[in-house]
Amino acid sequence: MNRPRICLSLYGTTDEVCTAINSFDADLFEIRLDLCAHLDGAKIRAATNKPLLFASHGRPDLLEKYWPFADYLDVEQGEALGQNCIVSIHAKEEDPDSLWKKLSGEHRTKIVLETENYDVIARLIKLNRENNPLALCFAAGEVGAFSRILSVFNGARWIYASLPGRPTGNGQFDFDQLVETYRLRRFENTQQLFVFGVIGNPVAHSRSPEVQNKHFADASLPWIYLPYFCKDLPALMRKAPEWNTKGFSITHPYKEEVLSLVNSVTPEVQRLRACNTVAQVKGKWIGTNTDLKGIEVLLKDIPVQGACAVIIGAGASARALASVISAKVSELWILNRTLEKAQRLASEFQAISGGLADLRNIDYDVLIQATSIGWISGECPVDIQHLKPGGVVIDSIYQDTELLKRARDLGCRTLNGEPWFQAQAQAQFRWWSSLNL
Repeated sequence: MNRPRICLSLYGTTDEVCTAINSFDADLFEIRLDLCAHLDGAKIRAATNKPLLFASHGRPDLLEKYWPFADYLDVEQGEALGQNCIVSIHAKEEDPDSLWKKLSGEHRTKIVLETENYDVIARLIKLNRENNPLALCFAAGEVGAFSRILSVFNGARWIYASLPGRPTGNGQFDFDQLVETYRLRRFENTQQLFVFGVIGNPVAHSRSPEVQNKHFADASLPWIYLPYFCKDLPALMRKAPEWNTKGFSITHPYKEEVLSLVNSVTPEVQRLRACNTVAQVKGKWIGTNTDLKGIEVLLKDIPVQGACAVIIGAGASARALASVISAKVSELWILNRTLEKAQRLASEFQAISGGLADLRNIDYDVLIQATSIGWISGECPVDIQHLKPGGVVIDSIYQDTELLKRARDLGCRTLNGEPWFQAQAQAQFRWWSSLNL
């Protein structure tokens, strides 16, 4: 396998296109004529000696004028003359194999399907392997975005990227993400790529790809870590081994659901009844939980011994927190939007349960927020008026949330989930590295 090539997809004025060409070290450039006004093809051609690809989705009339300046033409379903022409289709739920039979030939064939079906996504990835170097096949949309990157590790000649903030396709990565977060430029002649990723819903906010890909690069491992926005966990885990997946981080809301899909687990998972890390070993999924390590680091300097503590939430993260602090605190409260869930978790740790509004009646020393509410700016899981001045307020979310901002206004000591996140991610990497993958 040669180094993955990045095709930077551009639109705008002639000067904007030329500026982008001179500013980004892409391997080739796609010019989206259908998203541009009049362009000076000669000036764009003179801006670079790298290949230029002209495309005009839905506007075949625009292509003829730019043929003299093109190395590649995307003719959609028009007439193709050799490998420098790309016959392409952008569709929804269609059969990849049928489309390939219909559209393929001596030219390159690009099949992009807007699908959330992992059987279809796996087939698109495989078409690149089976038809290298003539296939450019991947899924559009957030669910299938990972297949864009995997396509170039399975035979596709390039991956389409956008300028930051200027996508030309649904689910497209921008150039900086591919180079800096996913580090595509470090892969050269890699025959045995191991694939990892983070599974969640949502997952766009996750910094796990940035952190884990740095771990992989620092260790000079031929591993890559991708985001998986998932709506069907069983289907994803069933198909993932087909593209050489070796492990996943599991985040909200799947830490408990994944238990039914693994073949064996570590004592940490048995203790917490939740799993945040899986690996594929000898055809079997095995699971562990590194949240305990993360919590240990998070609370290292927090005075929980003998304190009155409140945990907001009753999911997997809240259970992990309760398992660590329940024996240390003098009083533990579990508050949750759904009271029944709070009651169930509280009964496991001899804690007191309640609804979110009960916070106003508790004279707590330490408050720990353990839900996924807070990623969106301005949202908060509790009524700010129920916070008490002073004390310690911790948010498991690894950014400065509305809860933490308001707590600081009340003179509280605050801490976000960054130490937890970094420690559990490091533990995941060490665990994967210790296995015979």
